[in-house]
Amino acid sequence: MSLVSGSGGQLSDALVRNEFVDCLAFVGGKTNGGAIAASLYDGNKRYMLEMEGINAYGVWQFSDWPTLAQQIRKGFDYGKQRCTAYVRYVIQRELFPQFLETYLPVLRSLRYGNPVLVERDQDPLPKLDFGPLINSKKVEELRVLYTEALGKRRGQLI
Repeated sequence: MSLVSGSGGQLSDALVRNEFVDCLAFVGGKTNGGAIAASLYDGNKRYMLEMEGINAYGVWQFSDWPTLAQQIRKGFDYGKQRCTAYVRYVIQRELFPQFLETYLPVLRSLRYGNPVLVERDQDPLPKLDFGPLINSKKVEELRVLYTEALGKRRGQLI
């Protein structure tokens, strides 16, 4: 096994099309990941693609709710702007009430705001879990998710 790190734009074609590469794991953006997926669609290579926010946690036949709460909480580190901060969950129907009992208190515990917004320069900075977003693209992505969430009721888009 070899680990190759670098720009997806530079490495993708070389790795995807190389006949000596039998399996490919990709972690990165949707644009390069989508191009890789399209290139691999008709091929015989095995692959795993992890693309910023597309993945989902699956919860079924599960009972360790305190550990899940810790994992959910860790997903909000770095303002939920890292590749392991999945925003989608696939929950076994029977477990959904327990999932909500685990998930909602985590959300309620989050402290958010502007980390440099203090009244006086000598005031200590606030301890926050969620601050400004990394760039305008992330702001727009969050705005879309928020709008979609407000438009959903009982699992149906209204």
